[in-house]
Amino acid sequence: MADKVDPLKYGKTRNYVNGAATFLSLYTSRVVISDLQGQESVSAKRFKIPEMEPFVNELCCYYYFRRVGHVKDLIRQIK
Repeated sequence: MADKVDPLKYGKTRNYVNGAATFLSLYTSRVVISDLQGQESVSAKRFKIPEMEPFVNELCCYYYFRRVGHVKDLIRQIK
């Protein structure tokens, strides 16, 4: 999953209709993989953090908002 992500392509094209997407939210939201596993998998490709900053920011946003949802018990509120 995360090993198929090209963080450079994602960073350059993510804001375009045909841009690269990671689709990791499907897996991180259900904790199939952790955010850290996603970042480690891409880091293993030897990219520097500044090169893959948009990708790392995406992972941070996933983690942050999932944590906010957990702390505020949003699932209960939605039900």
